[in-house]
Amino acid sequence: MAKFKCNWVRDLALEQFYASLGVEVLERTLKISDLAVEKSKHNNARLSKPIDENVVIRYATDMEHGTAFPFITVAFNIHTKEYEIWAGNHRVHAADMLDQEEVQCYVIFDSSKPGKPSTTKSIITRSDNRRHGVPQDDEEMLLHALFFHEEHKMKLDAVAQIMHVPSNRMKWFEQNIKAIQLMNVANKHGAKVEKLNRSHFIKLSKYADDTSRLVSMCKLVAEHDVTSDELGHLITELSNADSLAKEAGILKKFKAERSSCSSRKSSSLMDFFVGKKSKCLTNFLTTCNGNKEINFTSSGLNIENLELIKENWKIVKSIMDRIIQEGDSIASKRKK
Repeated sequence: MAKFKCNWVRDLALEQFYASLGVEVLERTLKISDLAVEKSKHNNARLSKPIDENVVIRYATDMEHGTAFPFITVAFNIHTKEYEIWAGNHRVHAADMLDQEEVQCYVIFDSSKPGKPSTTKSIITRSDNRRHGVPQDDEEMLLHALFFHEEHKMKLDAVAQIMHVPSNRMKWFEQNIKAIQLMNVANKHGAKVEKLNRSHFIKLSKYADDTSRLVSMCKLVAEHDVTSDELGHLITELSNADSLAKEAGILKKFKAERSSCSSRKSSSLMDFFVGKKSKCLTNFLTTCNGNKEINFTSSGLNIENLELIKENWKIVKSIMDRIIQEGDSIASKRKK
């Protein structure tokens, strides 16, 4: 019985991509034992999990059933004299699982010195999974794209082409790259960026050329728990102001309203829980004690309780709604 052999095929689209980069490749059959398999695991565009064993098993099963797989890409480094896998780690591991001795390869000659990867290596290893294999998620893609943009000084449209970003996502792509850059700038200058998300920074792109304003707005958002939609409205108001004095007035009014809103929440809670509704207070505190995120004592409502309520308003509101619904349900049954 003839020994099983994997069905390797050329990848014409990949060949065209390499040609567009000015990269010359040779087609070769290489022994898996001659490849730097362990070292090559790090040449992977997926940052979270370079090798997924479940994918390796799936590939091996497909290979056994005759599914065609594209050539892997390896680079022969003239300094280390090693064949390093630049694209196709899962395919190599799957072939090895099936006791295949050889794989079909595109071979590139790499002259970069150890520790100083060439632009070609960065492009191929970071972009390969945008075409096939186990896909990168958007976060991984954006981080790789930012690397090209900042480290290799590449324009965003060129980066988008390398990362195979479709034209209908170009606006999203550019906005998110700039948002990450702004987040890094704000963080460097002491803003508490962990309380902001990327939507905030997309809105804050208006202040990309004004670092001090960017940082002050980040602090405002963090201090007052401003949503990205609220931030958008505030920025629109500030943009329409025709003087610094008016801008200052808008900011002062905004801060006062946020503080007042927080106070009103506490006051309405106090009104809700005191007097005839003491039973509701007991139910509320009992419910809260079972919630891992808020802990109250059953001794009553004090200033400390109120502060906890203010800090955890969304959770508190959901618990209040449930208590009220339960009360309405009991009252309804009694009427019947």
